Amino acid sequence: MKTNFFTILIVSILAVNFLSAQVLLEGTLNNGINVIILPCDEDIPLIPQIRLPIANISHYNVSSIPYEPLVPFDIPYETNIFTNDNDDDDVFYFVNLPFNFTFYENVYNTLNISANGSLYFARQHPAQPAPWNLGLNNFPTTNSPELMRNSIYGVFEDTDLRPSVMQGVGSVKYTTLGEEHYCMCGMSGRKFIVSYDSVPLYRTASNVRNTYQIVMYENTNIIDVYIKRRERYPLWNNGRGVIGVQNSTGTKATCPQGRNVTDEWSTVGIDGINRNEAWRFTPVAEPSATVAYTLTWYKGVGVGTADDIVWVGDTLLIPNDVYINDTLTLHLQYNYGGTYYNFYDTVAVRRANIFIYPQTIYEIQDTISDGDSYIFGNQVLTTEGFYTDTLKSINGCDSIVTLHLVVTGSNAIFDAQNYDLQIFPNPVTSELHIINNAQLIINNVEICDIAGRVVLGVFNTPLQGVATINVSHLPQGIYFIKIYTEKGVIVDKVVKK
Repeated sequence: MKTNFFTILIVSILAVNFLSAQVLLEGTLNNGINVIILPCDEDIPLIPQIRLPIANISHYNVSSIPYEPLVPFDIPYETNIFTNDNDDDDVFYFVNLPFNFTFYENVYNTLNISANGSLYFARQHPAQPAPWNLGLNNFPTTNSPELMRNSIYGVFEDTDLRPSVMQGVGSVKYTTLGEEHYCMCGMSGRKFIVSYDSVPLYRTASNVRNTYQIVMYENTNIIDVYIKRRERYPLWNNGRGVIGVQNSTGTKATCPQGRNVTDEWSTVGIDGINRNEAWRFTPVAEPSATVAYTLTWYKGVGVGTADDIVWVGDTLLIPNDVYINDTLTLHLQYNYGGTYYNFYDTVAVRRANIFIYPQTIYEIQDTISDGDSYIFGNQVLTTEGFYTDTLKSINGCDSIVTLHLVVTGSNAIFDAQNYDLQIFPNPVTSELHIINNAQLIINNVEICDIAGRVVLGVFNTPLQGVATINVSHLPQGIYFIKIYTEKGVIVDKVVKK
């Protein structure tokens, strides 16, 4: 059995303040509806690959990446955020993020940009000045000040912005790239970028200026750091500078090798050559941070009533004789922090070759003797009943055949007309009536779909005179009604409009 994995780009109907859920899709975009092409002669399970928000990040993995900054370091179309010529480095600039971002244990929509090359996550602007003394211990450390923790470092070092303001050289700017995009395929979605361009180090008389950039990605919560140039000044703060991340308690941190507090490092080698570098911090979710969700499949475009639900669960099995040319709507709902969020998308299911070679439904009846066998497609039949198979011609699958097999010598199957049994109206829309003119003893009544599955039944209830069966909830199509009597099984075809 083949399995169709797909993802769906889901769009929130709520103005939510959390990350959106995602599902990945392989298929052809057709007028805004995702299309899944299925083989015409197989039962196929559709399994969305659902990616939900990360509720809690356990740690980060760091890796070296190609040096490819997303924007110029001076971001010419943005404004320098530090413009006071009295500002040294002890200032924070409070900003509202364009999207929600999960960092370690929490989700944030605000942060503080430090003049010292760190991004501090907090709900409000701190009352205290920005820290600059990195201390003597490598990260993580609980000895670091609170405002030094819960931060992205890239590069965290002691700067002095006053020469930049007075001389008009160097800046700290931020910008947003991309558009809102609810998909975790690749690096889609928006990017929030903070760029430090030619920022002077403290007590260097502007002779040492460093340039670097921090990129935060929507949906994936990935962090990139691009270092264009970083020199150390050993005569102050021991020339220390850190690249990395640290949580709010100082118990977790991730830094590239050789880029922690006590490491003496520079992008400028002893040969005087500057070598750019770039690092990626990829979050790893806590195993217990699973978000509970439900996935409901509806037939048609949009969410209908309960009668339109075809399945609730991750996997929808598409039998080979249904959803021939249908559209399905998926409703994803999850609970995050006690609040429910809802997302929707639509997928069109198409069977291969159906459009070129229109499907034809055949009904045949045949008889064998008790003890004989009957070959029907790949099936070897020995018992009477209804059987369905999809038979392919050289042009593809264009024939669905239903076999009514009668085995003589067993509990025989008869047509309703043989016993003066009236079944009406036919076609039927709501109520199907049975008039038992022959006063047969009717024990059970079943209604089966074209595949022979019982979809409605009245069991162990003797029926006399006129009986009525409500079929209004059944989908349109061809059905067979089976009436079990003391004479045998009486079968007739019924069309539901």
